[in-house]
Formats: sequence, C-alpha cells, structure tokens
Amino acid sequence: MDDFPLPPELHEIERLLAARERQQPLPEMKQRLLCSVRAELGRSQVRSRWAFAVAVAASVLVWLNLSLCATQATDCGLGLGGPRQPVEDAAKQIHQLVPDLPQREALRQAVLLRGATGVIPSPRLSANYIVVGRSDALKQLLN
Repeated sequence: MDDFPLPPELHEIERLLAARERQQPLPEMKQRLLCSVRAELGRSQVRSRWAFAVAVAASVLVWLNLSLCATQATDCGLGLGGPRQPVEDAAKQIHQLVPDLPQREALRQAVLLRGATGVIPSPRLSANYIVVGRSDALKQLLN
C-alpha cells in the first residue's frame, strides 16, 4: 500500500483485522443481489427505449416544422399570390351554376372556397396584409 510509517497502535489494529476470519455471504443474499442487478439493467433498457422514442418524435416534429416552413415560403408554382376574384363574384357564379341554392348559401360556399385556396391551412402573417373584401363578405355572411 502506502510507504509511510504507521504508529504502533495502528499496526496492531491492522494485524487484528488481517487475522480476522472472513464470512461468506448467505446464499439468499446472492440471489437477492442478482435479482436487483437484473431489475436495474431492465430499467436502463426501458429508459434507453424511451429515449429513442423521444428522439424519433423530436426529429419528426423538426422535419414537419421545416416542411411546413418550406411550403409556406413557396406557392409551388400554383400562382396563388396573383389577383383573386372577389367573394361576391364567386358567389354569383356559384348561384348561376346551382340556381336552387339560396344566395346566402352561395356566399357561404364562396367564402369557404376562398379559404381553401391556400397551400396549407395556416394564415400568412405580414404587416401590410389587409383583408377588406374578405371582412365585408364575412360580415354579410354572419348578419
């Protein structure tokens, strides 16, 4: 062990400890110890499975977020940023195609069609985005 000298009383204690008979653990203790080790190893495997599942879920969420951002940034060649037909004109066309449909229902359908023309169902947020025609048509529809 160490090379420094011990006092005489510590030499005596060391000699007594070395001469002492060592006891073997009970057979039941061996079984308890093995069961405890197996249980702890099982817990760590379950933790690693959950960690894997969490990592997969996080990567899927990041991928979805990036794909939604990319989709929002482009119109995919559909020309959605161009001039749009007023809701009232669309309602008139719907009413001409289906004369039995009430004017109010045609206006409702036109508002629904206008809302469904975006690439994804989330609003485009910009500081200069003013919706005058839509708000008027929506007020008419609700009144």
